[in-house]
Amino acid sequence: MKNLAKLLMILLLIAITFQSVAQIDFGLRIGANFSKQLYKSNLKDIEGFEDFEELGDIGGMKMLPGGNIGFVLDIDINAPVSIETGMLLNTKGYRAKVDKYKESVYLVYVDVPINAKYTFDLDGPKFYLTAGPYLAFGVLGKGTSFEEDGDETIRNEWDYSWGKGILQS
Repeated sequence: MKNLAKLLMILLLIAITFQSVAQIDFGLRIGANFSKQLYKSNLKDIEGFEDFEELGDIGGMKMLPGGNIGFVLDIDINAPVSIETGMLLNTKGYRAKVDKYKESVYLVYVDVPINAKYTFDLDGPKFYLTAGPYLAFGVLGKGTSFEEDGDETIRNEWDYSWGKGILQS
């Protein structure tokens, strides 16, 4: 939580600094996620999977629907280009079923994206594309495998994001 407080302070200072130079728009974001985890494993070392001889994708991975909610800051650099950042409460995870093995992992992160944003003004609604890195801080999670419940270990991660949308004025 100390890191989260530091991050909020840095975002606030950045917003104050840019206020004197650029136009900043504040907004609320609500969206849907469809997450799925892909990983490689040597299955023959896991009990019940001795027949698997080669390293390969674990089959049976299913998408886990979820959502995100939070606020965004759109820092105008030179229209139609801007920087978009903010804080989003974001769900992630996956479900897997292979023969007798079942697993589901439900994770909640606070994501801080730092995206370049390009807005298309088409005489009506505005369309935009975003892309860039994000930081994610795990805040809670739950994992279930076989018939045992337990807490899932959450780690901080570094990744990328992209998006698209429509702006209504």
